[in-house]
Amino acid sequence: MASGSVKVQIFKDRLRLVWSWQGKRFWLYIGLPDTIANRKAASMKASQIELDMASGNLDPSLTKYKPQKQQSISVSQLFDQFVEYKRRKIEPATLAKYMGLEKHVSAFFNNKSTISVSETVAEKFRDWLLSGVGEYDAFLPQHPTDTNYWEPENLKQHCYRIDSCPYLLIAEGPFKAISGCSNGLPTIALMGIVWG
Repeated sequence: MASGSVKVQIFKDRLRLVWSWQGKRFWLYIGLPDTIANRKAASMKASQIELDMASGNLDPSLTKYKPQKQQSISVSQLFDQFVEYKRRKIEPATLAKYMGLEKHVSAFFNNKSTISVSETVAEKFRDWLLSGVGEYDAFLPQHPTDTNYWEPENLKQHCYRIDSCPYLLIAEGPFKAISGCSNGLPTIALMGIVWG
């Protein structure tokens, strides 16, 4: 490695920068997982260090180059902020789908911080959703505006009626249940039920 040249490396599944300057070896641990976007960010940091070495302005303490500590929020908090942002910009049916997903985001991620979620964890969440939403046997989608939607007295007003008897729809999977509720039909998702 030529002096003044900063290399991006992978060390313990995380990115780091390595270079030599004035006879000393330097390592800067970026702390990000190896993804295309994170490699670009690491390359930009490497370019900044190379420019500082060329101009004689390198900070040998590396404080200038270390990632700034960011206040981390939980995945659930971020998803809630996303839903609030989208609330006035999307159709009620889409909002109902997002709100139905909120419980699952909270159940899967608990209080996990957004910084700790890698692409692998996100894929596990997707697979968990597709496998029937964890260990739930039934799923009741959240209504976007009515927090008492599933209360018995309130529910009777929304139910499909045959001979004046109230009925609920039953579907397989949470997304079909969200779709039914979004269209004004109270729908419960049960795992293993197939529409015929």
